[in-house]
Amino acid sequence: MLSINVKASVNPGYVSSFALSEVYEAYTEEKHFIIRYSSLSVAVPIIGNLAIPYDSITELSINGVAVTDFSKEGIETVLEAANGSSTYTVTIPSGTGYVVTQSSPIMVSSGQSVSFTITPATGYSIVVKNGDDTLTPSGHVFTIASVTENINITVTPSVLTYTITVPTVANVTIDPSTNQTVEYGDDISFTITAAEGYVIDSVTLGGVSITGVDGVYTKTNITANATLAVTASQT
Repeated sequence: MLSINVKASVNPGYVSSFALSEVYEAYTEEKHFIIRYSSLSVAVPIIGNLAIPYDSITELSINGVAVTDFSKEGIETVLEAANGSSTYTVTIPSGTGYVVTQSSPIMVSSGQSVSFTITPATGYSIVVKNGDDTLTPSGHVFTIASVTENINITVTPSVLTYTITVPTVANVTIDPSTNQTVEYGDDISFTITAAEGYVIDSVTLGGVSITGVDGVYTKTNITANATLAVTASQT
């Protein structure tokens, strides 16, 4: 199978752009470059043929190799080399907790590099692996330097967690009394009681004031590490 990217001015004043990741056959005729494909990444997957006039082509690459001569002979040269080389697939699963920018599978010529973008959803982190190797991104872009076999990427999403630090305060009982771990977007509540002869003056979490109801203080939608602070004074 071949991977072909082509831009062509098929209609006057209109440039069409096609990214064909599953090309079963491509060949040249006297006036047209013929492409038989089974999926089109820029639209709803379809099965069909493209017949593109040579003089309408403005950009063309075959298996990642740019074609600079859009004549019948120029395209044949690159096409012959592509047909003689091995092509592999890089498959990236879709799932909850992240977004994959590229269509999968990605077709890659033997020995060529491949890059793809996987962005964690809000409130998630991800671990991306090629086999047993964890891939380190640049931003959200992951790169494999040389593809020499079919690759199945694994993506493991995890909900972000945060630490709520709970202090010890004289003349105050806080329940729970130990540091708490909270997932992104969750709420946390504390029952805070002043000792006899004392009154709670203020309760804050991460610098944000919390108002108690019957001694229960709740902070909603946790999105960062935070420290609980409580002050009390003698009545």
